Amino acid sequence: MKNLKACLFISDEGFGHTIRQRALISEFLKKKVKITVVTSSKISLLKEKFGNLINYRIKYNNIETFKKKDGSLDLIKTKKMFLDWFNYSSKWISEEKKLSKSYDFFVSDFVPEAFILGEKLNIKCYGVCHFTWDWFYERILRGENKVLKKLKFYIGKASKIYFPPLTSKDNLKKYKDKVRLVNFILSDFDFKKKVKKKKKLKKCLIMDNGNSTLRSLIVKTIPYLKKIKNIEFIIRTDLLDKKSQKEIMESDNLIPVFGLKNTHSKILECDFLVARGGYNTISECLVLNKPSLLFEEKDNPEINYNLNTVFNLNLCDLLMRKDWGKNFKKKLYSFNKHKMKKIKKTFDGKKFTNTGSKEIALDILKQHSN
Repeated sequence: MKNLKACLFISDEGFGHTIRQRALISEFLKKKVKITVVTSSKISLLKEKFGNLINYRIKYNNIETFKKKDGSLDLIKTKKMFLDWFNYSSKWISEEKKLSKSYDFFVSDFVPEAFILGEKLNIKCYGVCHFTWDWFYERILRGENKVLKKLKFYIGKASKIYFPPLTSKDNLKKYKDKVRLVNFILSDFDFKKKVKKKKKLKKCLIMDNGNSTLRSLIVKTIPYLKKIKNIEFIIRTDLLDKKSQKEIMESDNLIPVFGLKNTHSKILECDFLVARGGYNTISECLVLNKPSLLFEEKDNPEINYNLNTVFNLNLCDLLMRKDWGKNFKKKLYSFNKHKMKKIKKTFDGKKFTNTGSKEIALDILKQHSN
């Protein structure tokens, strides 16, 4: 088989799309596939991992959500962004027609324009996602308009869409002729089992994931964490203000960690997590059997769906805005006394597998083996 060339179009929204594609790129490289990635804001995560092993094209891929200061979804700005996408998408396709002719296949995670681009260039384009942008937009719009119709039309041109566990049944039904179900696609940080040392205190990893939407709440809660002496809290410090960093450094039960990669590596060490209910974080918690307290994000249909799904399956507990600050200790006490044992019991009856990236790579390459 000849060395294949693939172009991966990665959304600039959050970290999940880029982290997921890191795992898929690793699988493609094992098979000698030549990779070009097209993305912008999170490209440093790819360069950190792959260096000059792949090619990079810095380009904004048009869709991202906007948050208010309190971390909730800014519906007005996000709806306007989708209208901007509608107006700019044709120009994006025109530009890419000149740049993307020489590839054997495309992967879109999750850039709608890439699918219509694939049709125009007669190149198969495979989608990878937990939710599609038309599913998301339909839930914040609560109706039908020209933007939604265009999103549906573009995504409908996908050659195949790979959906991991917990995907909405509405998405599976809508694209049933293109669906391929796969296992979880875990980020490719170092999650190898480490030798456990005896420890006296439980460890809690507080992750400010999802574009730092929890930062203000973590800062508000740090003074109260210092008073919870029976738990050690691991907190990423490089995104915090200097006062908060100083408080962490001077506290016996607060453990600083620097950077995204090092923070994720601490998941294995912790007994439970506190984080925003993003899909990538949920995937890590389930595959690694880590109980979690997951925070809502007001007006965000993806986060709301994630939380409702895993909570109803008894796989997490929910953390509300009122639970931060001085109420954090009370919430942790209730979680440790009542909910954690139930979540661990549910884990014992299930097996969550991190093989999605291998499944996708093998399935795509099988279709291009001749």
